[in-house]
Amino acid sequence: MDVVELAHKAISPILYSLGFYQRSWSRKAKTQGIVAVPYYHRIVDSHEVNSGLLADELGVPADIFEAQMRFMLKHFTPIRPSQVNEALKKPGLYFTVTFDDGFEDNYTVAAPILKKLGISGAFYVVSDYVGTDKLFWWEQLAYLLKNTQKKQIDISQVYPLWLEQEKLPKIILLDSAVHVQEAQKKLAAAFRHTKPCDIPQTILKLAKELAVAAVQIGRDHPLMNWEQLHDLQNQGFEIGGHTASHINLGKAETNDYAHEINQSTQDLSSKLKSPVETFAYPYGTFSHYTHAASKEVANNGYTCAFTTNNGVITQSSDKYEYPRFTLNKSWPFACAFNVASAFRSGS
Repeated sequence: MDVVELAHKAISPILYSLGFYQRSWSRKAKTQGIVAVPYYHRIVDSHEVNSGLLADELGVPADIFEAQMRFMLKHFTPIRPSQVNEALKKPGLYFTVTFDDGFEDNYTVAAPILKKLGISGAFYVVSDYVGTDKLFWWEQLAYLLKNTQKKQIDISQVYPLWLEQEKLPKIILLDSAVHVQEAQKKLAAAFRHTKPCDIPQTILKLAKELAVAAVQIGRDHPLMNWEQLHDLQNQGFEIGGHTASHINLGKAETNDYAHEINQSTQDLSSKLKSPVETFAYPYGTFSHYTHAASKEVANNGYTCAFTTNNGVITQSSDKYEYPRFTLNKSWPFACAFNVASAFRSGS
């Protein structure tokens, strides 16, 4: 965050209380629809659930999530994700909410809050993982880091290319809780830019370096099953594609990413007995998908697709590369600051 952004953040309570943000958003929406799309992964029922977890395992506590949704309702009109394209044709401020990866707490914690507030949304699920006990690679990484007795990692013994490609230091320390958290963030970032075919073997090498047996099943945080996804549909929510195995579409070979998108689409349509209308790219930034991949998404009949590039959706947005953003606090002025940042990035 640069100096200007820090200064803006410091005065955000004043800007919000004076209505500066609200007037700015309304002016931009006088001649076109603008859609804001916050995205989430896990929503947990209490702050205590996050105790002892590493960065990628954390969830947004229910009270914070509800406060954020109430903020969005106050300033934006709720729509379904599949309605974004049409909403852009009508002047106004709209929003929808999305969830990636398909964690069960989306069903048990998030959905009841949304239902209570009259908000729809979409849950983007990894089709090969629905109802299974399989672990995503970042969960395998967290397990290794939390269970090792080693005090450091020698990256040259794990994935030497990271030293140059990701600028990782040769030695990453694990000698304190703070260093373990930092290690998780550095390693997760490196894994996200690694070819999908290299990830399983790299996890095994990391397990050997840390002297911990690698695990591929045994979830602490369950995923939704097909019955729960059907129930969400019946409640008025949408289920969307998120590939078959959460692959990095930007690093995958053409045949691999085509299979991941096609297989996911077929599985979801077959299991849910209805067309799947929208898609979200795993990881979601520009380095995690290609324009060729977005064309494959279009060819599978999706009406639009969401990235995690920061921004709001306008008429000039590519409908297969729609931006989203995160809300990181519960205070209204903090939510306004996040939304304003998205407006500056994507409008």
